[in-house]
Amino acid sequence: MAKPRLGLARTASLILDRLALVMFGRIANSFNSVFEMDQHLRRAGIETYPQLYTARVFMHSLITLIISVVFVTAIIGYVENLILKMVLVLTPIIASLIVFLAYILYPASRASSRLIGVESELPFFAAYLSTMARGGVAPESVIERIANLKIFKYIREEAKRILRDVRMFGKDILTAIEDNAYHHPSRRYRNFLLGYVTTVRTGGDVLHYLELRTQDLFREEAENLKLIAEKVGLFIEAYIAIAVIASISLYVFFVVSGILPFGGVLTGLGGMIIYSLIGLPLITIMILFFIDASQPKTPISNREPYAWLVVTAPIGALAGLTFFTFAGGTPLLLGNTEIRFYHIVVVMVSLIITLAIASAGPVNSYLNYKRLEG
Repeated sequence: MAKPRLGLARTASLILDRLALVMFGRIANSFNSVFEMDQHLRRAGIETYPQLYTARVFMHSLITLIISVVFVTAIIGYVENLILKMVLVLTPIIASLIVFLAYILYPASRASSRLIGVESELPFFAAYLSTMARGGVAPESVIERIANLKIFKYIREEAKRILRDVRMFGKDILTAIEDNAYHHPSRRYRNFLLGYVTTVRTGGDVLHYLELRTQDLFREEAENLKLIAEKVGLFIEAYIAIAVIASISLYVFFVVSGILPFGGVLTGLGGMIIYSLIGLPLITIMILFFIDASQPKTPISNREPYAWLVVTAPIGALAGLTFFTFAGGTPLLLGNTEIRFYHIVVVMVSLIITLAIASAGPVNSYLNYKRLEG
């Protein structure tokens, strides 16, 4: 029977991992013992041997350092500015440090995402588990069903990990649930499952425990929703402060700088247009992103409008910029002309063209999705 062949990328990855272990294996062990990387990787759900992960950190940092040094050496001879040369000399160290910190902080970021996702689904998982227990379904059967339910996104991954421990490592279902909960970053999830396992093992009233804990979890979720509403209020207040107070201050600056004899693209009318059409919309998008990140996550989401936005937004921006250029709007940005009503019309029509084309795809996709729902 022929052995399966590994792809070129997989072979290169294995060679690089082996080289990393040879070069940095001892350093990785010492680093792990000090910073407890094994605990961080378990909490993040990263299925990688801690020594190998840390060795990869040092190896990729070294590769980044070497590539950066070669790049800087190739171009530094063409640079005459002394300050720019100093920046280029420091670039390899900074780039290597960024890669190192990104790898070290990645488990904490994954653990945070795992915590937020699981806790958003935990009350519904508890209600489902309580319903199954009332019907007399065995714990392993419940976990198998959850692993195949699309309505659970993050809990489904935890169920798959539990089933893997049962089927591949021979653990009984209660031990697998206990191990999964013990190293989980969510305290609520950990306490809920450990209490469930203890109740089952001691022969307690499992149904009574699940019903009480489900009520508690939904009560906590209601309190969290109140906190989320307060956060949204804070974001709105911050946006009002930025969009109103900061905008008024910047507009005054642009007007005053336009009167002065010196200036440039970012002063006068050009700066006002750039801030109005680029700066303020970016601030609005940033605030909306923070508000969306603070909202409870839904297990099933429609991402097709966002995919369309990636396609239509560049087309809209290109069309609007093309109209703006051919309609004679470029001198506005350079501050080489006086503002006229015609220029205002050009700016507004360019913005309308950009937004109309950029939103056409997402709007059509969303309307089609709503038709399917209705």
